[in-house]
Amino acid sequence: MKFTKVTYSRLFPLQQFSNERIEVEIQLDDHESEVAAFELAKKTVMQFHEQSVKEEEEKQVVDISGGVKTTKGSFTESIKRDIDKQTTLEGLNTFNLLVNNTKNQELISYLEERKKQFKNG
Repeated sequence: MKFTKVTYSRLFPLQQFSNERIEVEIQLDDHESEVAAFELAKKTVMQFHEQSVKEEEEKQVVDISGGVKTTKGSFTESIKRDIDKQTTLEGLNTFNLLVNNTKNQELISYLEERKKQFKNG
């Protein structure tokens, strides 16, 4: 018996009841080891998955107010828009806990600047 190809496939669970299937197929040349090809396929699938997870994590941040995942840009911009809607200093102060807990320096600076604008008239 002669092997001509090796296929390795794995299904990875993701968040929100979704999955990612990664499959690698390796064509074998004469005198290539089936076992070595299988190990290479398995290692390659794992590397693809790790890179995919890393890229996805870099795109997302947890919104601490509701545990909803959104992209970094949209979360920051959304909070800025809500801050801009405030017409009183007291209204701005309601954002202190949220903004400080995000540890997002851009949002912290933005809120402080808006407070200064209210204080200076």
